Amino acid sequence: MCGIAGYIEFGPTNFNDTELHAMAQRLHHRGPDAKGFFIEPGVGLAHARLSIIDLSQSANQPMISQNERYVIVFNGEVYNFDELRREYHLQCKTNSDTEVILELFAKIGIEAVECFNGMFSIAIFDKQEKELWLIRDRIGIKPLFYYYDNHSIAFASEINSLLELKYIKDKISINYDSINEFLHLGYIPQPLTIWNGISKFPSGCYARISKDKFDIKSYWDIESIIQPETLKDKTQAREILRDLIVSSVRYRLKSDVPFGCFLSGGIDSSLVTAVAQSQLSRPLNTFSIAFEESKYNEAHHAKRVADYLGTNHHELTVSEHDALSLVEEMLESFHEPFSDSSAIPTMLVSKLAKDQVTMTLSGDGGDELFMGYGMYTWADRLHKPFISKYRKPISTILSLGNNRHKRAAQVFNFNDENTIKSHIFSQEQYLHSRDDIKRAINPTYLRPISIEEKIINVNRHLSYKEQQSIFDIKY
Repeated sequence: MCGIAGYIEFGPTNFNDTELHAMAQRLHHRGPDAKGFFIEPGVGLAHARLSIIDLSQSANQPMISQNERYVIVFNGEVYNFDELRREYHLQCKTNSDTEVILELFAKIGIEAVECFNGMFSIAIFDKQEKELWLIRDRIGIKPLFYYYDNHSIAFASEINSLLELKYIKDKISINYDSINEFLHLGYIPQPLTIWNGISKFPSGCYARISKDKFDIKSYWDIESIIQPETLKDKTQAREILRDLIVSSVRYRLKSDVPFGCFLSGGIDSSLVTAVAQSQLSRPLNTFSIAFEESKYNEAHHAKRVADYLGTNHHELTVSEHDALSLVEEMLESFHEPFSDSSAIPTMLVSKLAKDQVTMTLSGDGGDELFMGYGMYTWADRLHKPFISKYRKPISTILSLGNNRHKRAAQVFNFNDENTIKSHIFSQEQYLHSRDDIKRAINPTYLRPISIEEKIINVNRHLSYKEQQSIFDIKY
């Protein structure tokens, strides 16, 4: 990963070069290989680089277009950059995806974003029009935060980088709306953050920022790409799925640095690892975490997969103490409330991998796309006519049972069909229901939870399981 930061001002000067350098330094852990800056009156762009593609200095950022009009800072990867270079006959001086993004933007404008297959947060400054463009990938894999107050905007890959700007630090306050959302979902959904005044830039969107104008537009929405007919030929479906998975993994193996795979032994990471190993003529580096407590340890599954595939497997055994020792570091890493406990083993395995490789693949996202969580089963179950009619008495009966039954009782117990998706998500994740939050929070800080749960922009009727999956991907 890399880190980007910057600002543009259309009025009073509130930011300065020294603060821009401090913003970049905050992002050093994201990009230790190089730092770069573009500065002119009222504008500053900064980049902290982790080199993956084209390790030469000529691929460093900020990068200026060949027509000298545009300047880019970019975090992420656009995997199909080679195809785009050939398709649009781009005359590039480097072998980097950064230059392809920049030159394609210079050639066809913001429509270039429709061509990008990847994960990215991008900032492009137009020196001629004195405008800034911000772009975030379709699902929002790469982070992008911003502050905007009608005459200036600042952005960064991390909130802590924005807090290096004194003007912003003096303006912000705790966002109590986000605390209510956090207790319900276990994270703070876009566009909210823990701070009033700092927002998450929305996924699948771009913005054009000029004097007195900040216009955000959507260029992609998961609901709009659902096909009007499902594919009923299982053989054809398997072939298409296989080709998509192989293509996806092959794209991500484009790298000029050592790479590997996180391997838990589950279906998703095992599949990614198997496809990656099939594309290589040498053993792939794989990494997994084992736990001293046997009831939590699943490392033997990963070891069996690694042995079968012939990977160069690395395993680290950790204890409860090792996990707890990471808590303070994780608070600094997330820079706002976040409750997913899987982040702990992810950080542990990342530390293990860092000694061997620069880039890794994982199975993240598979459960959402292939409906692997229990919440999807609950979505269909709760909409069955009998369950829907008698769920309240069912909840009462289950609440008299053991802990497992009591947990199920909570899933049955909701008040509004319009909020069922977030309810299922929260209860499956052992989080707080809306009623829990009302009882627990001081009325002074209680806020209505506002989450758009309707699935409306689709071409066919979706099962409740599919609707829950879309909700999880979007939020």
